[in-house]
Amino acid sequence: MTETEKKLASNASLLTGVTMLVAMPFWFEIIVVSEQILMLPWMVMSFALIVLIYYSKKLIEDSSPPKWTDLFYYLALIGAWFAAVEAASGGALEIEYNTGLLDVGWFYCIFKYGKEKLPSWGRVGFGIFAIMCLLDGGAFALGTSIPESLDIGWVPAMLLITFGSWQAYKNL
Repeated sequence: MTETEKKLASNASLLTGVTMLVAMPFWFEIIVVSEQILMLPWMVMSFALIVLIYYSKKLIEDSSPPKWTDLFYYLALIGAWFAAVEAASGGALEIEYNTGLLDVGWFYCIFKYGKEKLPSWGRVGFGIFAIMCLLDGGAFALGTSIPESLDIGWVPAMLLITFGSWQAYKNL
């Protein structure tokens, strides 16, 4: 990984985490803003997450993961692109989709094989995120959604992932 790629990956991770922290008062309706303003953080985060996921393979390659992990990597990357297109449209596409069950595989792979590069608290974030994706994807597959009381699980998961990845990419 070149120095430029390290900077890009670490800054995308940092941008995702900081954007989430700034946007949380809007999402939890502490500060009321228009729908267009609500979409801006999603747009920034979705494009930064593409970069984060694209370089996430570097976090596990020293562990010599099995070849089947590549499948989950590509599925997660395609899901990230899909989310970015939906966010860039401002939600105008109104596509009903959920890649949660597909993302579980990749986030579990990072949790399992990222021991050498990720800080332990970053790995915990990937573990929590995998559980949240499993719950969300399973609920979507069953035609329902997870209770709002569980939505708070996304917050620590995303913050641990983004800041853990930021630290890991800086140290590659």
